[in-house]
Amino acid sequence: MLIRLPLDLDQWLINRLQGVTTDLSSVVLDVIGVPHSIAGNTMQLVSRELFVAEACSGIQSVFTLAFIACVIVAINRRRIWLAPFYLAISVLLAMAGNTMRVSTV
Repeated sequence: MLIRLPLDLDQWLINRLQGVTTDLSSVVLDVIGVPHSIAGNTMQLVSRELFVAEACSGIQSVFTLAFIACVIVAINRRRIWLAPFYLAISVLLAMAGNTMRVSTV
């Protein structure tokens, strides 16, 4: 978190995560049966509007789970070519967790 990703990739990642979290939360709300509509990163419910902010995008969860994935690879002495798979799984877990968090709010 102290060193920014090159070429503003961190901002790109935050924007993508906001969109993905909003879209996946919309699917969860459809399954539950909550009437809503999506406008950008805003979920419009019957009684109010909810904005999926940068904090809700899950960027902190992605960085935390990616760090844990790297620690698991290092401690268990896994082959280095498995690291991208661990990182991809950590991103998927972060997206799923943030989707559930936003949906429950």
